Amino acid sequence: MASVALQSAAMTLSTPPPLSIDALSSHTSTTQTSSADLAHYKDLFSKLRFSYTEQVTKERFLKALTADPPELVSDTADELALLERKLVDDKAALKAKKVAVATLLTELDTRSRELARDKAALNGDAEILLALPDEIHSLTAQIEELKSAQPQSSGNPLLNHSLSSTIDLRDAKRNESAALQAQIAATRAALAQHGVEAQRLRTELDAAEEMKRAAVAEVLDLRKRRGDGRWDEEEKRARWVRAQAGVLEALVG
Repeated sequence: MASVALQSAAMTLSTPPPLSIDALSSHTSTTQTSSADLAHYKDLFSKLRFSYTEQVTKERFLKALTADPPELVSDTADELALLERKLVDDKAALKAKKVAVATLLTELDTRSRELARDKAALNGDAEILLALPDEIHSLTAQIEELKSAQPQSSGNPLLNHSLSSTIDLRDAKRNESAALQAQIAATRAALAQHGVEAQRLRTELDAAEEMKRAAVAEVLDLRKRRGDGRWDEEEKRARWVRAQAGVLEALVG
């Protein structure tokens, strides 16, 4: 009888075709879409629950009136109070869970944005470091070009310098070579350090994405459980019992 009432109540609602898990996951990409979907299904399930409760209550009431002897409500006031307290506790637990999930999603979104900014900055530094060898090669080629373009009085341009100029040139070349070697070593060390940092950021980003997917899956599971009616079953029973008690009191009075 309950299943027939549920089908009758469901036929009174014009519901869209159910979405798959993949489709629901795609809807969580933006907070606005998720909120709209949640509000739509909350309203839909509220209407379905009300229609179902109304239909079942009517059928049970008619059955109780036509039975011989008439059926009476067997639940006591203590049982009703226990059910109401349990319903309040379940609702509070569900609300706390929703708040925790929303907080976790906010933290994950903030952390993901920070990691994305760090990764972009790291990529920019890496591009600068990778461009240094090409710049060094270009400068070396320009030096050679200038040397070849300079008119020489002999076959060896170094022979045109005085001894002091040659010594100064040698020392300058050595210093330049040492500075260049130090710059190359620093560049290699920076590249290695940035590579380690990039790997660490990738690991953190993957962990954050995994936590986000787990949180989304948990939210979808909560929606599915609420859609199955397991959270509202106690509330339906309490409403039905109160309705039966009110009807019987009216009949007795």
